[in-house]
Amino acid sequence: MGSIYRSEVMSHCQIFLQVDSAYHCVAELGELGLVQFLDLNAEMTSYQRKFVNEIRRCEDMERKLHFIEAEILKDDVAIEDYDEHIPAPQPKNMLEMETTRRDAAVSISVAFKGEAGPFTVGYMNDIEKEYRGENELNKSRIGHWLFQSVDYDIKMLITVFWNCSGTVCHTVVELLRIFPLQNMSGSTVHAVLNEMQTNHIPPTYFKLNKFTQGFQNIVDAYGIANYREVNPAPWSIITFPFLFAVMFGDSGHGIVMLLAALTFIVFEKKLISMKIKDEIFNTFFGGRYVVLLMGMFSIYTGLLYNDIYSKSINIFGSSWKNPYSLSLLKSLEEDGYSKNQTVDLTWSPQYAFDSDLASYPFGVDPIWNIAKNKLNFLNPLKMKTSIILGIGQMAFGLVLSLCNHIHNRSFVDIFFVFVPQCFFLGSIFVYLCVMVVLKWIFFYVNPTFIFGRLYPGSNCAPSLLIGLINMFMLKAREVGYYNAWKLGLRQTEQIKQ
Repeated sequence: MGSIYRSEVMSHCQIFLQVDSAYHCVAELGELGLVQFLDLNAEMTSYQRKFVNEIRRCEDMERKLHFIEAEILKDDVAIEDYDEHIPAPQPKNMLEMETTRRDAAVSISVAFKGEAGPFTVGYMNDIEKEYRGENELNKSRIGHWLFQSVDYDIKMLITVFWNCSGTVCHTVVELLRIFPLQNMSGSTVHAVLNEMQTNHIPPTYFKLNKFTQGFQNIVDAYGIANYREVNPAPWSIITFPFLFAVMFGDSGHGIVMLLAALTFIVFEKKLISMKIKDEIFNTFFGGRYVVLLMGMFSIYTGLLYNDIYSKSINIFGSSWKNPYSLSLLKSLEEDGYSKNQTVDLTWSPQYAFDSDLASYPFGVDPIWNIAKNKLNFLNPLKMKTSIILGIGQMAFGLVLSLCNHIHNRSFVDIFFVFVPQCFFLGSIFVYLCVMVVLKWIFFYVNPTFIFGRLYPGSNCAPSLLIGLINMFMLKAREVGYYNAWKLGLRQTEQIKQ
């Protein structure tokens, strides 16, 4: 048995069949959709294989069916869905089916080659109205011309054209259904099923539904997991939409995405029955649940960024206040107006920020939306947050690789692959994330002592970029130069080097 975290357990089996029951057995296995056939005649060309002519006849019938379907849809004729299961046809009926489809295709081709010119069907004047009860023909007044012929085979076309939809998924136990197939084919020899031992790598099979299929497709785009490896798709159900929302970060556009996804989900049966063949539409429709979660997370991160269509909303009140007097602002405005200049004022956090009110309760303070240094503040914030989330996802990926190594009992990979990867990731990137968090915690707008050093304000906070670069420079720093804002930082960097 498999799970959502690992692929299903596969068995390598061999089936012995009588020729008469081979067709029915293969058809039944195909209906199950749980087997993958191995080509035992890979060295043979397609012309040397058996049943080549039958396969070509089936392909030709399929081509004719597509032609008939296209002509029916061209005239806007509705094709009713057939939800019942259609079994595989009998080989003896193939000739009759082939003849029927060929005649239908020829009839359509001949009908469209004919000309539908102007002609008069009939007329009726005032005198003939008295005798219309004796006339069984449907007539038209003169001057009403008909320009389209009637498709006299339309009933036959509807009954001939079949379109089966849906996939039936059963358990492996139902493979035993191959044994009574001799009753269908008239064979008296039972099929024999043997399980074989092999060194071949089994295929990867995951049980999916319409919700998990979209996320599995995203994972498969980067690479398909090997047999019985940990499947990252269940975790990507959360990580992929959330990381997208961290990048997107707009509640207004997130609402639009959410409504579009809900529309696809509510009307999914109707949209499936329409059989839309547009590739772009099918891409969005197949990932409707992915778009749904992306929209929900985008609304959440948009509220964190306080960004709704690039606008902020003030719900709890800003912690910033204007430190300048009204008279000073008026004089500066008059002076700037007289000189045709714009006067910009800087709000010092020491005087403009009310520390008693603390920070904005949820999300970014809306005052930053009107600040000229908005990007200088928000871009580093989003960048550092993205780094922490990205490194966290990479670290989680290493944990999943450890699960694979333990499952395969590969201690060599644990000590010589996993451990070096953790050391490299931790000594550089995890270390950087720790520095980011420490800088957020300890450095504030007001002057304070941090690790025994006086920092007059937030503008004196050390640069993480310079600190990370100096870690790889391997050179002595100038006398009097100080950038180590953590005790023993320089010694720690030298040890890591």
